[in-house]
Amino acid sequence: MNRLFGLLTDRRRRYVLKRLQTANQPISLEELVADISAWEDTPAPETALTDKVDEVTVSLQHCHLPKLADAGLIEYDRSTKNVAYTDHPQVEALVDRFSELFPGEDERGRLKVMKGGEKR
Repeated sequence: MNRLFGLLTDRRRRYVLKRLQTANQPISLEELVADISAWEDTPAPETALTDKVDEVTVSLQHCHLPKLADAGLIEYDRSTKNVAYTDHPQVEALVDRFSELFPGEDERGRLKVMKGGEKR
């Protein structure tokens, strides 16, 4: 259980799980990278966008997807670069609960800023 909690503390991993839960079929790593890059604050200049996509790709391929696959939460085919969700109703409830526990994150996962510049 501690391992699962550790996995769910990362917002990118929570996003991956939520995104895969809504897909009816495996999705490509490329599509997942595009979704995450759009979901997070992406700088406007073209070079910054390319850097962001590269960073997201590397973090998913070498960190997040292998960890989720090792835990049995997703299936990740490195050769086809397709990712699929493996049905875990308890995990779905935990992902939702973790999202509730981090109320300072808006729908894009960023900290909301209150009046006066204070972060929640």
